[in-house]
Amino acid sequence: SPGVSTGKRKAAFVWDESMATGDDKVDEQHRKLFEMTNGLIQAMAEGRGRRQIAEVLDQLQAYTVTHFAWEEGCME
Repeated sequence: SPGVSTGKRKAAFVWDESMATGDDKVDEQHRKLFEMTNGLIQAMAEGRGRRQIAEVLDQLQAYTVTHFAWEEGCME
């Protein structure tokens, strides 16, 4: 499927309903992870400073930890 515009570039990761898990909360978190990953890729492509990219990476890392903790809880 075609990329979604994120300003200057097309998104590298595009959510598709075929990826849905059937759990609205998990799907919402997956869409957020796609959005954050695309933001990181765009920041790097635009040559933003290390500090800005590090901030995006920190946010992505923290959200990933939260997301996987949620999924682990669902599996239990």
